[in-house]
Amino acid sequence: MKKVFEYFRLFMIEAATNKIAFFWTLVLPLTFMIVNSMDWFGSPPENYISILAAYWAYLVLITSMNGVGMGLLVYRDNGFLKMFSFLSGSHQPVVLGKIMAQYVFMVVNMLVFTIVVSLLFRLDLLMVLGVGMLTAFFLSIPLFFLALVVPILPVKETAIAPLFSLVIFGFIFFAQMDIRNAMLENLHSILNPAVFLRDSTIGFYQLLSSAEISVSV
Repeated sequence: MKKVFEYFRLFMIEAATNKIAFFWTLVLPLTFMIVNSMDWFGSPPENYISILAAYWAYLVLITSMNGVGMGLLVYRDNGFLKMFSFLSGSHQPVVLGKIMAQYVFMVVNMLVFTIVVSLLFRLDLLMVLGVGMLTAFFLSIPLFFLALVVPILPVKETAIAPLFSLVIFGFIFFAQMDIRNAMLENLHSILNPAVFLRDSTIGFYQLLSSAEISVSV
């Protein structure tokens, strides 16, 4: 466990000083959210949580796929993964340290994003924070481990990095489409992780809303 913590500290420093990752995971989605939701300053729409869910899905996907998957692929290509594994006696502490660091990085970004958006548009801060953190704590874990498939692919990082970014944006784009065919909708839900994140997030919101109503009654 000590080895995992040492790698966690190393990768946490790397994540905190990576300005490009900071731009893609916080600055870009926050800018898009504000620019595309100027009418929210008057009155937020009733389905605001489904819109926020799309941005949270982006944060989870970009961090898991790029931060964990592509990050480990880069280490593999430049020999650092092999070196770290040799020093620690196994690749497991390296992988777990990377996942933990990117997970904390994602949670911090989601907190900042959610608090800023809630305060700007006068949303129910506690409710939105609750839903956002449930998404971060429970829905992101499977995707972080799914991203471990990336570093075992027989390709170079330079060959698939642009493709991965396009795939992530494609997931988010198609998640917003209204599919009326039941079979296609079920297939879409299975194949598109952004749909899984969005629908589960909405489920968390409905659960917390029901609990809030029960308590008030």
